[in-house]
Amino acid sequence: MTWTFTDDVDVFLDAAGASLAARPVENTLVLTVTETLRRGGPHAYGEGTPVLGWWRGDGGEVAGTLVRTPPYPPLLGTVAPEAVAPLIEVLPMSGVDADRATAVALAAHWPGHRVEQEQRLYRLGELTPPSPAPTGRPRAATGADRTLLVDWHRAFAGQVGQPGTHAGRLVDERTTDGGLTLWEDAGAPVSMAGVSRRIAGTVRVATVYTPPEHRGRGYAAAVTAEVSRAARAAGVREVLLFADLANPTSNGVYRRIGYEPVSDRLFITAEPQVTDGDGDAPRGQVWLVAANVVRWRRYGDGGQELRPGTKSYRGGSKVHVIATYPGTAHEQLTTIGRGRHTGTYITIDMATRNLHTFRAVPVHSPTVLRLCDEAGVGGCLSGREDADELAALLGRLAAQYRTTSWGAPHPLPCRCHECLTLSPG
Repeated sequence: MTWTFTDDVDVFLDAAGASLAARPVENTLVLTVTETLRRGGPHAYGEGTPVLGWWRGDGGEVAGTLVRTPPYPPLLGTVAPEAVAPLIEVLPMSGVDADRATAVALAAHWPGHRVEQEQRLYRLGELTPPSPAPTGRPRAATGADRTLLVDWHRAFAGQVGQPGTHAGRLVDERTTDGGLTLWEDAGAPVSMAGVSRRIAGTVRVATVYTPPEHRGRGYAAAVTAEVSRAARAAGVREVLLFADLANPTSNGVYRRIGYEPVSDRLFITAEPQVTDGDGDAPRGQVWLVAANVVRWRRYGDGGQELRPGTKSYRGGSKVHVIATYPGTAHEQLTTIGRGRHTGTYITIDMATRNLHTFRAVPVHSPTVLRLCDEAGVGGCLSGREDADELAALLGRLAAQYRTTSWGAPHPLPCRCHECLTLSPG
């Protein structure tokens, strides 16, 4: 039982291709990345040399795969549990993108870790196009749309925290393959969705994007349903997509048109050993309440303006709540999160209404623990039950304050958290 590594994608596929194709849904990311390397060359993702690996079990069968394309972290396909510890020994990693169970198993070998992103993999069940459908119609993107499409791909990348370096290549490849669809209204593009090349009977819907000024009208649901329909009509067995769990709006859209959850993936990074402050004994497990910043918030007189995220945090950012204020009915909270402008951790007070999806989380990050201690507010909790109770309370209050804070109707169109969550697209 051993891991084998190569920088040659053809050697990798000769060894592991059949194993990947046998479980194409779970291995969708490894399949599409290796296809890009095969077609675009070893530097399709960057100047660094790729690393591709596979694990063989007792019987000689391939039971684990890995692809690393610098500057991106290692990406794991299906990996047998017994292959995790040997992988850590032969390939030191400071971060990894893997299914939840494998990511948790890897994290157990690190002194501490941070969850950077949680995504859910969906597969298409019975397609249910939005009804009523939004105005407009779909059409295939062409080379004449390239400037717009590149701009939208870069905007999408920025929205999900990616560099957008390869936007031009993605647009050119997908346009040539017929893999980009636009939704037009009154003759103007208002939304787009792409699909990957068919591999092992599967495609993956990707880069579903609607510019902010066109959101909340059902365009995203409509264009996603259209590319899903077209894939099924072309004989694709499995139509897949990923959604960021920090974005309840997109998850709701995909479920409503017929997508069903398959599994979750985590992108995690390692952190140094958490100590008691003297550099010796490990600190016991503590809990905090985490939440995500609303994508858009109402602002100004009567809440008639809309602004993305908050002044300090990007929309969708994960923050930790380290202090609440019962004396003011928890209208304000003290939070720790990565700042909008610097990307480094900050500690700041903010309105409860600008957060959603409150949940209890175990805290492993030494930086978060240190900032929590420095704030001197006692936000860390020793048990999950207390954290769950506080998260439930804050979730109810946040929804209430978003409803009662403004003495005026919502602006039209509105993209605030409630409107986006309830919108069909």
